[in-house]
Amino acid sequence: NYLTGFLPVVSFPVNYGNFIQFFSNYFHGNIPDSYFNATRVYVNENFLSGFLPNIKVSSTWIYIQSNMLSGSLPINFVRYNTYDLRLYDNQLTGTLPDVLASLRYLYMSENYFTGSIQPEQFWIKSLNVVSISDNLLLGTLCDDCSLL
Repeated sequence: NYLTGFLPVVSFPVNYGNFIQFFSNYFHGNIPDSYFNATRVYVNENFLSGFLPNIKVSSTWIYIQSNMLSGSLPINFVRYNTYDLRLYDNQLTGTLPDVLASLRYLYMSENYFTGSIQPEQFWIKSLNVVSISDNLLLGTLCDDCSLL
């Protein structure tokens, strides 16, 4: 599509089962905090900028890749019920978060994450995909990656 402007502000009850789908457009500005009350958030492939909200996110699927988001990942952003988190191709900084047991898919490549990788961050059997390439990470992943 060729939709432009700011994302509309929409309010949802927490975990009500709603979807937000405004992907592949030309929206700019911040992502409204209320979007993260929806079960699934798809606002990827736009020109969204600003910081991720420092709120407790209720969404289980978060697709906000391929935007221009910046700043670090807030400590409360990933919750116990987040299943699929796609943050790749943004301008996010800071260290990688501890991975929560509910995550199955974690895409954080093509950002500016720094620091070392702690193997225990990814020793969760539920993880099917971990993508952290094209960042500024240092160190050794693990001595025995067969445990992952």
